[in-house]
Amino acid sequence: MKDEDTKALLVKLCMNNFDDYQQTKKQNVFMDQMQMMFKEQTGLEVSVKGYMYRCIKDRRKIVDEEKTKSGVVRSYGEFDQELDQWIAMVNDATAITEDKKKAKKEEENQRMKEIAKV
Repeated sequence: MKDEDTKALLVKLCMNNFDDYQQTKKQNVFMDQMQMMFKEQTGLEVSVKGYMYRCIKDRRKIVDEEKTKSGVVRSYGEFDQELDQWIAMVNDATAITEDKKKAKKEEENQRMKEIAKV
């Protein structure tokens, strides 16, 4: 996809369905849903999973380079802004999930210590 508006539309579609992303255990299921919805809206057949993966990877590289060079990250258009927001949403959700796993593991370790004392 070369059209910035169409690329931004895809990212907005993912963001608008972020609750589904968080509730779906398998990312492939979510991406397949987004692929079907995007095709319904635009008529374009796009591998959403592959496309989003490449866009995120490329954007992170650009962000890292800009931070290193000038300390300032620029968003050049709607697509960059939407993609930056999507990345932040996914990162936040991942951090919350990891924190919950860590807390659950610590709780289990504490229970095992209590059992060992008995």
